[in-house]
Amino acid sequence: MKKFLSSIISTVLLIASLPVVTANAEDKLTKEEFLDLVVSETEDFSDGGVFYGKDLKYDAIETENGEYQLIVYGIKQEYYTPNIKVSKEGMNCNSEDYLLASDAAFYSGVEIMVAPASNGNGVADFRFKAVCYVENVLPGFATPAKNIVEASLYKPYDVAQYIYPVITAGDTDGDGSITASDASNVLLAYAYSSTGKKLTLNMTQFDYNNDGIINSADSSAILEKYAELSTSK
Repeated sequence: MKKFLSSIISTVLLIASLPVVTANAEDKLTKEEFLDLVVSETEDFSDGGVFYGKDLKYDAIETENGEYQLIVYGIKQEYYTPNIKVSKEGMNCNSEDYLLASDAAFYSGVEIMVAPASNGNGVADFRFKAVCYVENVLPGFATPAKNIVEASLYKPYDVAQYIYPVITAGDTDGDGSITASDASNVLLAYAYSSTGKKLTLNMTQFDYNNDGIINSADSSAILEKYAELSTSK
């Protein structure tokens, strides 16, 4: 199926002379077709895919430019070094057919461009951006973001869903418990949004009172829950 799709997409992109895979072109790929083309089901990439990892998860989002961006997540912490660099064991890439920003080594949350290698068998003119996320690790190049609110300032989508394996109401830092730091994150988010900053946060985590708004009331409710849990121990 991948080889068949690869042939079709190669022809379409050559005719249209598109530099990237777009989501609004006349002969556009669907999200499912895009993922089928870039995700390999075999470790040797014999199906023509670009990324492989038996425990990895994948998603694709449509950017403002109408392009698909690949999101690779579910990467275990054991596969990253202190500078947040993901190893080849954590996420393997088809470096023979595609050129990557680095040789199968990525930084969590940092976008890279993927393009066909001139001497490989990759689909001609098939270019796209990819970003990977390590479980329970805030994104950043060399130095991670201080918190999920800061991380969300630079992404137009909910980052938490790709970082935290479990999303819990009020647990804004994803550490598995309700504490004062969770309330602080809510206040920080409220402060940013009050000054016009655009944030795409996980509403399950931040909108603790379920009123559709992230504000100081959510922070107060989280502190009340924290106090309740503290006194019950």
